[in-house]
Amino acid sequence: MGTIRNTPTARKSRATRENVRQEPPRRPEKKQQQTVDVENDYFSLNPWYNEQKSKPVFGLGAPLPRTVRKDLEEDSEDSQETLDGVGRPHQRRDPSHFQTTVDGRNVNMKRVPTSEADQVLGRNQEPNARSHEHHEGQERAPVNEHGLEFSDGRGQQQHFGLQDGLPPLQEHGTNMSSQTKQEEKEIQQREHEAEREFYNQYRNPIARLRAKYPQAPAEFLATFVYLLIGLCVNLSVATSQEGTGSFETQAWGWGFAVMIGIYLGGGVSGSHLSPTISISLSVYRGFPWKMAIVYIFMQLLAGLCAGAVAYALYADAIHAVDPGLTLEMTGKALFPQGPIYSTATGFFNDFVYMAIFVCVIFALGDDQNSPPGQGMTAFVVGLTGFVTMIGLGYNTGLGISPARDLGPRLIGLWVGYDSAFENGYWAYGSWGASIAGALCGGLMYDLCIFVGGESPVNYRWPQPGDIKWKAKEKKDKAKDRIQQVA
Repeated sequence: MGTIRNTPTARKSRATRENVRQEPPRRPEKKQQQTVDVENDYFSLNPWYNEQKSKPVFGLGAPLPRTVRKDLEEDSEDSQETLDGVGRPHQRRDPSHFQTTVDGRNVNMKRVPTSEADQVLGRNQEPNARSHEHHEGQERAPVNEHGLEFSDGRGQQQHFGLQDGLPPLQEHGTNMSSQTKQEEKEIQQREHEAEREFYNQYRNPIARLRAKYPQAPAEFLATFVYLLIGLCVNLSVATSQEGTGSFETQAWGWGFAVMIGIYLGGGVSGSHLSPTISISLSVYRGFPWKMAIVYIFMQLLAGLCAGAVAYALYADAIHAVDPGLTLEMTGKALFPQGPIYSTATGFFNDFVYMAIFVCVIFALGDDQNSPPGQGMTAFVVGLTGFVTMIGLGYNTGLGISPARDLGPRLIGLWVGYDSAFENGYWAYGSWGASIAGALCGGLMYDLCIFVGGESPVNYRWPQPGDIKWKAKEKKDKAKDRIQQVA
């Protein structure tokens, strides 16, 4: 079968969908940098191909998305009023909504398209006809009144308008903005459901489930492969008694394992690979907390599976060189051995380790800084993993992460490493120090460089009375919901 280039024109000419339900509105296509050969009938069986994803991907393989955090979006939509300095409610400032006084009465105004204003007011005239007459002989720009006029208290005709080229004004109620946004959300939800129903015609049950929840399995697979490769490199060096490499070899192995994991699932889940990354992105970049919990569960499950598979592959070699299953010989290859010197040194080492790593991750994901070129971010993250492991991995062990530590450590305890949970490092190091260090690293980057409003470092500080008014508003909404249920 012949092939053609993947272009929008060719796609529209070929993509026929007869004998199926009407296709819903489609999202815009992604801009492809490389041309891919696609078979003639591919789009008719895969209508979702090459579409922009419905949700942004927070990951390590590309610059992080710029989104409005859910809590901040709710503040702007639901809290249309705040309190002024003396406790009186006033309208929140919005470029398209403002309040003015017309003939002694307060009027809420909204900018709308000229055609809509003319239609509402029943006007159909040349837009500049009256303005030229009104300003005849004056050296100023003509005014387009857009049909907005009124009589003042003295009976004289007054006009509301803006200079030509600017949006006109229309009176509206104080609750129209929130209602409109709610309607937009409902419309988007209906479109999304219609789109899913249309696409499900082409999918079997497995594909439908994966299309509905794509991130979780992708995160599991990426984390599993990343940890399995790293653990196998460790076990190869340990069981060969450094015949196949050294500490540097293990650092290279973990670095490339990170790169492979990101390439494997970066376009779907983002390949966080560690709970520390998911938590940091939730705190500083608005990654949904519900998804963060799902990711953390998948990462820990992947660590457990990777530890089991790695041990199964090297069980014979482990028992051959280390029949007693000691931490010093083979145990430290399966899970981090913990601090060599002192608890304080171990905690501080892992704290600095993760602070630097997350700071670099945020820099690589900042599109306003100097991110790597397309497809190179995963490679640079892998090199970052290598150099941080060389410089900071010796004191406690390679690959500091709750997912890398807990699952393989549980497998180690199960197969006979009795000292696996002996020193408590699994709690204060892989969890406490790594999460605290990750949060510190994100804070450092946002304090020094990042300017986006999605970071709590750059939030608008609350005005006097904002918190009190917001609490009262939420209380009133809760009462309304209770009354509706009752």
